[in-house]
Amino acid sequence: MKNKFTFLFSIFLLAFLSLLTGCSSHTFYIELSSDEQPHSPYKFKFYIEDIQVVLNGGSLMSSTSSDTCDYTAITFYCMEKAKEEAEERGLDINAKQRLVQEYKRRYKHAKEVVDTTRAAREFTANVRRELAEKYPDFFTNNRHEALPIKFQYNGAFKVYAESGWDTLLSFLTLGLLPATMEEHEIYYIRMQIEKIRETYCFSVKDDIRCNMGIIGLFLPTCFFIPIDRDYDKQSMGMRTENQILLRVTDKLLRAFCYSVMELDRDAIYRLYNRNYTPEVTF
Repeated sequence: MKNKFTFLFSIFLLAFLSLLTGCSSHTFYIELSSDEQPHSPYKFKFYIEDIQVVLNGGSLMSSTSSDTCDYTAITFYCMEKAKEEAEERGLDINAKQRLVQEYKRRYKHAKEVVDTTRAAREFTANVRRELAEKYPDFFTNNRHEALPIKFQYNGAFKVYAESGWDTLLSFLTLGLLPATMEEHEIYYIRMQIEKIRETYCFSVKDDIRCNMGIIGLFLPTCFFIPIDRDYDKQSMGMRTENQILLRVTDKLLRAFCYSVMELDRDAIYRLYNRNYTPEVTF
């Protein structure tokens, strides 16, 4: 009975939020530390051994080197759901573990989880291929005399959000007047070459145009607000986890190159000289 009530309440809440929001569009801009074309500081290339994608602050994962990423994603998904229910019901650790197993059986083929993980796996394959094609001075698909490197791509961590008086006016007019909001998030690219590790981060700005009310569903005046055309992604309605995270753009590829440039150059050359060649000058 309680689960049925929770389900009905969730449906009501979603419907209410849809009426409250009216309509909205998201325009994403990737903001890198530099606009210059990246150039490799090395006389050798890197072979991408693995790219791991971490979604939703760590609740969903995918990796190019693993065939079990769907199972891994569902496991994390069920652990999060079990944790929430266990805290709500005041269950002990043993009951919580049994609840995890129950959720894993129930969500064994959860479409949302599997589809998101499959998209992440496809993303990693595309990044590996396009980096080798568009930035051949950095990366190669040939293992021969290339230094293996691993990446972990993390997002998104919200930093801050901004809104003005137009949001309140839009709400008070039931969505007749448009409003704009701005959100900033941080994404991380973590690199590892043997024991050498480094992290590169960049930000993503989300410019939101919306009508905060039911009138906005039928009269979406927010679309009259002009936008900067130099965007990386645009979407309508509620944003989803992979809208910007799993989209391969030139800026994102450059971010991977910039991340390699953040590595300790002397340490990388010592590692390469020790493993592949007696001497490399630079």
